Amino acid sequence: MVSRADLHSPNDIQQVYLSDFTTDFAVNPITGFLAKVNNEQDAKQMLRNLILTNMGERPYQPLVGSKVYNLLFEPADSVTTSALQSTIAQTIQNNLPFINLIGVCENHRR
Repeated sequence: MVSRADLHSPNDIQQVYLSDFTTDFAVNPITGFLAKVNNEQDAKQMLRNLILTNMGERPYQPLVGSKVYNLLFEPADSVTTSALQSTIAQTIQNNLPFINLIGVCENHRR
């Protein structure tokens, strides 16, 4: 028989570096409080919000955001792809320095 203490050893406990509420403000079904995301999920959520924010959109923070919306209706060619990759990389470097960017991938659907 496996006890509850066997399921959670000190090595299994993950240290929380980042924590935030979910973007849809979902409720945790067990506690009844707002659900939270931690570490990797929170970093993904922060990155998504930052990339989808226009430069100058946030009051009193004109340098926060990206220029992705400026490239939204440009032709899907190598110049636009390169501009998107550099814009995303620069946005991450300027605003989220704790994220280690491995690369911005190309995904073309034809």
